Amino acid sequence: MKKSNADWLLNLVNFIVNMLWAVNIVAIVFSFCTLAVVYARSSYTDISALVKYRATIESPIKPLSNEVSNITVSPYSARIKMHVKINPEIIISSFLLLILYEGCITIILYHLRKVFLSIRQKKPFERENIRRLKLTALCTAVFAPLNLLTNLLYLVEFKDQIPGFESNFKISGTGNLVTIALALVIFVMADVFRNGSELKNENEQFI
Repeated sequence: MKKSNADWLLNLVNFIVNMLWAVNIVAIVFSFCTLAVVYARSSYTDISALVKYRATIESPIKPLSNEVSNITVSPYSARIKMHVKINPEIIISSFLLLILYEGCITIILYHLRKVFLSIRQKKPFERENIRRLKLTALCTAVFAPLNLLTNLLYLVEFKDQIPGFESNFKISGTGNLVTIALALVIFVMADVFRNGSELKNENEQFI
């Protein structure tokens, strides 16, 4: 039987999710080993973050023709990097954030793999998929407070070491609105699967 385009697309997405799962497992091991080696062998580490300027200074540029005017360049964002002495707070926060981020990513990928497997088995509306999608939505939404926590840790570290940091810079956002919107979309999908499961049960009872 010839496969439809939907089957090919489903197989492709399933392959990508499985690849991401394998890559994530390797990334977890590599990240923990890297942090452990760095903190065990060195007394210093590099901390960097994207920041935005609170006040911008415009720099004029002379145009090459008379057809345009008022060309200006305004600095908007930058990356601050500093070499800092490793202390217990940095070690604890690094491992804690790694565990939280990788924990959420692992839960998301695990449940997505289960959902796609059930779809391939022609069982998309089983009740378990509703729970899987809701957990996926929850873990996706957790990235927003995690990003805020990360920004707060950067802010504490930078304001103690960089003169006038709070008055001149602010930590750049990391897509919190996007993660919340994505979580809402996944939660709506869970509701769609719930309605599909109820219709399926009603049809089975009618038959």
